[in-house]
Order: sequence, then structure tokens, then C-alpha cells
Amino acid sequence: MQGSNPERTILINAGNNSNYQSLMAAVEYKYIVAGLDRSGFDAIGLGVWDAALGLDTVTAVAAGSPTDIICANVEGFVPFLRFNKAAGKVLVTSVIDPKLIELFKLKKVVVSDPIKAISRLQREIKHDIFILILHAQGERIHELLAQISGVDLVIDGETGRIEKKTLEVYGKSVARNNFGGKYVSYVDLIQDDRKSHLQVSQPVLSRVSAKTVAEDPEIKILVSQYEEERRLFIKKEQERRRKAAMKHRKPVNLYLGSGWCGSCHGEIEKKWSESHHAQAIKSLEKKKREFDLECLTCHVTGLGDKSAVGGFVSLEASSKMVGVQCEACHGPGGKHAQSPLKTKMKLVTEKNCRICHNHDTDPDFSFARDYKKVDHGKDIKDAK
Repeated sequence: MQGSNPERTILINAGNNSNYQSLMAAVEYKYIVAGLDRSGFDAIGLGVWDAALGLDTVTAVAAGSPTDIICANVEGFVPFLRFNKAAGKVLVTSVIDPKLIELFKLKKVVVSDPIKAISRLQREIKHDIFILILHAQGERIHELLAQISGVDLVIDGETGRIEKKTLEVYGKSVARNNFGGKYVSYVDLIQDDRKSHLQVSQPVLSRVSAKTVAEDPEIKILVSQYEEERRLFIKKEQERRRKAAMKHRKPVNLYLGSGWCGSCHGEIEKKWSESHHAQAIKSLEKKKREFDLECLTCHVTGLGDKSAVGGFVSLEASSKMVGVQCEACHGPGGKHAQSPLKTKMKLVTEKNCRICHNHDTDPDFSFARDYKKVDHGKDIKDAK
């Protein structure tokens, strides 16, 4: 939220600041909140993804954070914040829909009725503007907002896709959250002609990138600390997985590497070697993310495939499996190499490609257009 001068500015983060399924979810959350602190944020909502980390983890981070993590219907968190700005008193709160807690099967997270929590704050806390961070999904957003009046701005904390058009639900302006921090929304405080009542403008969505925002020295140091901690953690995790894989895996196939493929498919292998797929690991190395398991999956071949041996495990142990090789798209080739006529390789489908070229990583991807860049014969299956 912003006004005509800095005294009217409030920076709000909706929450869901870490992927609870990530190996380093708790560490990620700690660093993200630290980054929001240093960026001058005034309030951070509690999202269901955050709650899924474990409330003990979140409250421990909150205890060391200058920026309050707020939620009105989960015990242990600040229920609201009120900012006395030049424009007036701005009340900010956050709630989580109990249906989300059920959906995520968070048995240790107890939530009270969000409507009652909101109504209590409206009655008891004097304010000129009321901002609600709402964590709910689908039709539940409409169901809950239908029961609420007196809200000037709703921040939808759950919708992860970017909506460029403005949105109103039951007359309430809605700003959308987005995962990845690529966009921010802002609103202005507007006084009516008699200057007796404040209103909130329609949210405006703005793209944020390195080209539009100067690098902050403190954040740069924080990111470097995080990257080093992540690097060490993932190296240990890779070694643990390697040992576990060697001990328990019962393979039915074998990864060979592009060199084997090239022995029979020389021209195809040559064309592949000149492609972006072949150099995929270099893009991670430039960003110092070559030890990141979440990124590596789409930049190497065979990582995590329990049906076969020989796939990528680590840079030290699997140097011949770096890059997006033939077997990344067509599956392990051991059986095919032993009996080429009897065992065919897997055909490429759009579904295969969209595992890596998805909405978040490659929003402009077009299978019909982009497949032609790597097309090398009749090895495509028209399947979605």
C-alpha cells in the first residue's frame, strides 16, 4: 500500500514463503523472512504452506524477526497490526480457512472460525482502512467474503498464478499473491472530495526484475549465506541418497549416457550436442545452483529414477549424466542397447516436456513450436 508520501506506505507480505515439501523448507523460510525484514516489510501473513512447516518452526522464526507474522485465527501469532499513518489508522490481519488445514492434513494446527475472528477485530479495533489477508482456495474465497463486510482490501494469499486484470468479489478489491516474487501489487489511499473518508484504489500489478530494482548489498550478503548453507546441505543429501540407492535399488534397466546412443545414432547425437539441452548444467553453474536437487532434476539425466541404475547422483560420481540427454526424454536405454529391435525407446509427448517446461519455469513454452528445435525424426507421440 502506498500514498502520496512515505508516511502512508505499508509493505505487506501475504505469506506462503516456503515450499513445505522442500528438503530445506525450514532454512528457506528463515532466510526469506530475514530478507523481508531487511527489505522493510511491516507485516507478514501466516499461510498454510508456512503452517505445514510446523508451528514450532514458524514461531521460532517469528521470535527472532522484527517483522510480525500475523494470523487472527491461529493461536501463538499476533492477531493484527494497526498502523497510524498520515492517511489514517490502517488495520491489517490475516486468516486461514479451516478447509485448507483439512486439505493439507495438518492435525496439529488448530484454527478458529475466521469470520468470528475478523468480526471481533472490526468491532474492537478502531480503524479507517481494513486490509484482510485471506488464505482460502477456489469457491471458498467467495463463500467467506460473502459473510464479511467492511473490508477495504483483500489480499488473496493462495492464488499462485498471475492475474493481470483487476478483480472484485462482492464489491471488495482483491490483490493476488504470487509465488516466486516476480510481481508485486500496490494500491493507493484515496480521500473523497470532502476528505472525510478514505478509500483504496484498485490493485495494480507490477513486474519486478533485476532490471528495474537495484541490488541491495545487505540482501546480496544474505543470499550468499543462504546459498552456501544450501550447497553444503545438498551435498550431504546427495551422498546420503547415493548410498541409499546403492543399498536398496533393484533396477530393471540401465542408463548409458549419450555416448552410447551416438554409437548408433551419430547424427542425432551430434545435433543434440549443439543444443541448449546438452549445455543445461551450465545455466545452473552460472547461478551457483549446480548442487540444488530441485533444479538439477531438469538439468541432468536420470536423477531420482528408482527403476534404473546409472542415472545422475552427483557431479562427482555422475559427470557423464549431466545435461538433458537422450535418456532424459526417452528413458533409460540399457535394454534397448541389448536388443534394439525388441525393446523400443519411449516416445516424447507434450506431457513429458511439461514436467520441466511448466508455467513457473517456462511460461512461454509452446510444445508445437519448441519441439521443432530438438526434432530429430519420427520419435514424437501426439499425446497431451
